[in-house]
Amino acid sequence: MNDVLKYLFSPAPGVKFSFYAVFLALFLALLAGALISRFLIKKHKNPAFKKNFGDVPLNLLYFAAIIGFLVFSRYENIAFFSMRFMLYFTLLIFVYWTGKQVYTFFKKYKKESKEIAAKMNVPKYTTKKHR
Repeated sequence: MNDVLKYLFSPAPGVKFSFYAVFLALFLALLAGALISRFLIKKHKNPAFKKNFGDVPLNLLYFAAIIGFLVFSRYENIAFFSMRFMLYFTLLIFVYWTGKQVYTFFKKYKKESKEIAAKMNVPKYTTKKHR
């Protein structure tokens, strides 16, 4: 148990890290995802989609910046920022956030989209005959 804690919380674990390429690919994918989702959300006409997923590009950019900084810290062996725990915790938060977005898409977004579509079909002004 003590070895596991030392492994995770070592303040300067060293430059030797075999996942630089994986995290660089994740960093670039998050940056590309932020740019692409920004344009897709801007073009989307559904207000429920914009409401539920309007903050996705900014959050992807934050995750890309944090992961990029942590991997750079590991490369430069900056104490405490290069801890394995920081990187694993950030990845855990990213997985949680992704799951939350998937849940929002399948549950909340579909429901709100139907509600907005129902509101759009109701006439705004009615004649005296229909009141």
